[in-house]
Amino acid sequence: MMLNLVKLKRAVLTIAILIFFEEQVCAQYNTDEKRRDFYLEICKEYAPDAFEILKSGDYKIFVKFADGTETRRELLDRLNTVVHETCHSYNFKTGFESGWGNEGYFITNGIKITTKKGSYFPSAALNEMVPKEQQEKIFRYDTYVGGEPGNSSTLEGVYAFINEFSAYYHGTKVDWEMFKYVQTFCSYTDVKCWTQDFLPNMESTLYAFYEFRLFIAWYLIYAEEHESKVYGELINNQNLKVAFTLLETLFQNLVDDYFKTREIVVKNLIAAGNKIEVGDKFLYVVNGNSKSGNGIPDDDIKYLKSLYTSRENSMLEKFRVNGVNLSNYKQFLVDVKK
Repeated sequence: MMLNLVKLKRAVLTIAILIFFEEQVCAQYNTDEKRRDFYLEICKEYAPDAFEILKSGDYKIFVKFADGTETRRELLDRLNTVVHETCHSYNFKTGFESGWGNEGYFITNGIKITTKKGSYFPSAALNEMVPKEQQEKIFRYDTYVGGEPGNSSTLEGVYAFINEFSAYYHGTKVDWEMFKYVQTFCSYTDVKCWTQDFLPNMESTLYAFYEFRLFIAWYLIYAEEHESKVYGELINNQNLKVAFTLLETLFQNLVDDYFKTREIVVKNLIAAGNKIEVGDKFLYVVNGNSKSGNGIPDDDIKYLKSLYTSRENSMLEKFRVNGVNLSNYKQFLVDVKK
């Protein structure tokens, strides 16, 4: 009787494990509607800015950026991209609704800024002033600056750079905001969950903060020297400068939050019995005499910071609006007519 009871308990345990495994691995989110519900539910709970972005448009559009995903892990891996791309749509919608030829920028929950779009020139002109070595070492340079002017990102200069700055901020932020959610199902004994999923999801886009501020500074420097009309319109575009200033502050805070959160994760992983080493380029998990590494953005950030000379910093200071913040920003805006 006792033997049969033991067998029964083992059978129940085996079934429970199989059910759990099936739930984690098999297709839980195999329709657009299920993917939509997953994203909206977790963003409503943990990421209000991302929730505002996603609910702003047709879900059939944003879930397309998660095509092929069927598990929670896969959906979380795509969340950054889903929010990033949908933010572009929200920005466009904001500008379009205020009048053709206007640009719109989503800043944070309930705050959108519309600005007139003036003159611009293709950003590939910066190839004349940015050394080839720097172009090749900056990950997003060719895509958004030096490549063929086949899209708005390379054609519309600072207006497009701030659009991308907004999208990269919100995409990265939603990954960081998933920290509390991931803690609900990921133990610190599960090293892969933290070092191969959670942290890497935001790390590849985090240093866009330094890239796009460089692009904006270089564009303004070039414009001041060669395109005086464009420069004058940009440097006097009050709403555009307010949008940039607010986003820059928020993105800088996010960069700081990432490093604080990574420190917490590493500390908890070590407390759970794991051996972790953090270098300039990789976060290593050590097992005996071997170790495996996952890339971190520290070295990229260090290099990008080295490119900020007094010239870039001075131009960015000219482009900022002193004293503006999320509480008083309306006082700094000018009306944008349709």
